[in-house]
Parts: sequence; structure tokens; C-alpha cells
Amino acid sequence: MLGACTCMWLPPSIVRAQGIGLFNMYIEFLIKRTRGHTMEALRNSRIVGTLLFCAFSAAMMPALQYLQVGRVWFATIHRDAAIDLNSTSTENGKRLCRHHPAQSCGQHIAEQVMKSFYFGLAICLLKNALPRITLAVKHPMSFLKIIVSRFDYGLIGFFVIYKALYEVFNCFLIKNSRCSPLARSMVTGFISGMSYCLYPNYLLFTYPITELIEVYWMVYMKSGLPKPTVAETIDRIPTALLMYAFSLGMMYHLRVVYPYYTNRYCHKLMDIGTMGRSKTLARGYAEIMMGYQN
Repeated sequence: MLGACTCMWLPPSIVRAQGIGLFNMYIEFLIKRTRGHTMEALRNSRIVGTLLFCAFSAAMMPALQYLQVGRVWFATIHRDAAIDLNSTSTENGKRLCRHHPAQSCGQHIAEQVMKSFYFGLAICLLKNALPRITLAVKHPMSFLKIIVSRFDYGLIGFFVIYKALYEVFNCFLIKNSRCSPLARSMVTGFISGMSYCLYPNYLLFTYPITELIEVYWMVYMKSGLPKPTVAETIDRIPTALLMYAFSLGMMYHLRVVYPYYTNRYCHKLMDIGTMGRSKTLARGYAEIMMGYQN
């Protein structure tokens, strides 16, 4: 925790991203470590995981729509616009969609899906290539074979299908219903969340939890609800910095005590931070804590 406090000199965006990522790994540990037959059944159920992710997504999209802000999420909200659908039509007499009057729905959906495809492709390539960068220099053909064989097709499929479902049902509801933007965002968010079944993963599952807490705090601060002094004080606390310090210290501790329940990225992070000596250090810490003797 003390070592992590040096992150105060890093850019705020880096501190926030790493702090949230590490805290999500801690949430993952709590889910994995919780005992009981019911919890074990829930952990192993793809249907339950998908339904919970759908609920998270359905809660996230209307909050973003209300705030009218762009945040790192799997789909971009449709900004409020002042185009009257009843009086606006295309050249062939078809009604335009409020959020992309210069394009047909098919063109808009295809464009947005391709953006998600490129984003997912970049994420997958970075995720697979960075740990093997030395292999790319020494044995490029072996590097390419490993990249192709271990490529996360499920992850890129998740990004593409989530965006496709979101855009398709948004266009459909805008043209064929009188739903308010918030209600429409909730419905499309829930439907889009079904894409989670393509790539059930703890990092995807825990990400909405921390995002929902932060986003709904922003909703509360923007709303007309009374703001007591304690709320204004909390709003000024450097939450990202504290989260980073707490989470890094906790994850290093869990890496030593509960290595099998700890996210593998934490293992890599500790290995990088100790210049490849993480296993030796973890074994030494465990021996001190548990009283082992050579």
C-alpha cells in the first residue's frame, strides 16, 4: 500500500484505470473464495452470470443516457437530438432515425459494429502479443501461430454482438415505439447484455459493478436531491488514489496467501514489479507467515 502511494505522480487517468482494474480483481477473489453449494452453483452457471450481466447493463445504459456523458463502455449512448421523426423523411419516403439522420439504419449499424470489431481486435492483439513480445523477435512464425491459436474469438465476438444488439434494437424502438430515452436505454441495455454468454469472464463481470457505483454517484450529484455535507466531502476524496493503494496492497497479499484464487493478471503484475522474482518472494513471505523452516 505504501509503495502504491507513489502513483499520485501518475496521470489521473492511469491511476483511475489501474485502481478500478485492481479493485475488480479483488471482487473476483471474493466471488471465487465465497464458500457454499449455492454460491458454487451460481459461479458455474452461465445462465445466471448472463442474466446478472444483463441486469448490470440495463442499469448502466439509462444512467449514461441521463448524464449524457461518454464513458468507457461496450456501447455509446445516443445523444439527445431535436429532430422530429414525424416530419422528417428520407428521399424514398422512409422515416429517418433520430440519432443518425444522414444514414440509414443499416449503414449506421454496420459502421458502429465495425468500430467495435476494430476495438475488440486491438484489445485481443495487445492481450496476446504483449506477454510474448520477445518470442516475436526470436521466432516470428511461432509467435504468429500462438497468436492465431490463442486468439480470444469469444471476446471479440462479445464486443461485436453487444454493439450490434444495442444499435439494432435502438433503431427499432426509436421508429416503432414511444419509449422515453431512459426506458429505451434500459431495454436495449438488457438485451445487449445477453452477449455475455459468448465470453463469460470475471473481468467482464466485475467491471460493471465498480462502474455502476461511480456512475450512480454521478447521477446522485447531478440530481436535485439534497446533498448533505458528508456527501460533498466524499465527492472531494481522491477515491481512485485510495482504491489503487488499497487494491495493490491487498492483491499482493492475496497473491501470496491465496494464489489459486487470485487473478492471473495480478501474478503477471507482481512478476513485472519484482523483475521476475515474484514466485521466490511469495514463497519467502509464505514461509515467514506460516512458520516454515528450511
